[in-house]
Amino acid sequence: MVYSLLALDLDGTLLNKAGVVTARTVAALQRVRAAGAAVALCSGRASYSMRGVEAQLGFAPFVVSFNGAVVHAPPRPSDNAKSSDNSADNSSDSPDNNAKTLLFRNEMTPAQVSQVLQAANAMRRAVNYYGPDSIYCVVTSDEQRALAHRYHLLTGATYEFIDDYSIIQTLPPKMLIFGHDPDIMIKYLRENTSGLALIKDDWFVECLPPDMNKGVGFTKLCQALNIPIEQTIAFGDGWNDMEFIAAAGTGIAMKNARQELKDIASRITEFTNDEEGLAIELENFLSKGLFGPKN
Repeated sequence: MVYSLLALDLDGTLLNKAGVVTARTVAALQRVRAAGAAVALCSGRASYSMRGVEAQLGFAPFVVSFNGAVVHAPPRPSDNAKSSDNSADNSSDSPDNNAKTLLFRNEMTPAQVSQVLQAANAMRRAVNYYGPDSIYCVVTSDEQRALAHRYHLLTGATYEFIDDYSIIQTLPPKMLIFGHDPDIMIKYLRENTSGLALIKDDWFVECLPPDMNKGVGFTKLCQALNIPIEQTIAFGDGWNDMEFIAAAGTGIAMKNARQELKDIASRITEFTNDEEGLAIELENFLSKGLFGPKN
């Protein structure tokens, strides 16, 4: 058996601490694709906040974004072909989310949005409200603005600072509440909201539709590609990778991963994301001929 789908978390896995995909990693991913396997990026980030990473890869991968709530396929060659020439700028490898095919999307309901906003207001916290192309945010203090800026630096997300969330006309795939006490925030949210999926990080909590997580989005992608789950391999490092790593045929935790993820992973990489741990693992699998098209 070979792996026909390689799925990768971004921060702490594909990216080093500088937010860079190393040349060695890019070369390994190109070899995976040349062997006939598909490559997917699976992140908590918004789809539009992943474009910079795609540009570093030099090709358009499949994209599972918003912690599984949205799944895109790369554009087909005909979608980007120029009528007059075959410029590489418009090839099927051009990393442009706007040209991708939507495979799956799950949005929060108006009632769920209202619950999150009410809870955040009670806790006096700022909220990321994810719009179609940017993040809407109401900030009422320097601390809240600093946290939004920190998130911008981490993900490259574009912000629109507004005075009132009621002006937004679209429903989000997820929302995010800032705060350095995620355990307390999750406790309050569980007591004051109904059925939301909650995912914590060190300085924020993400709120999604019920039963939504990266594992769900990853499974939706496998179904769309008709790839058996046992022919998939995934790499991750964080709390939001738990269901994702558990769902894959082979789920691998980075050496720098949270212990909770290491405890459920099939194995752990020998090196961290800053030591090109992913590239080393992929090179090992490639040397054994373990990547290829689906059977």
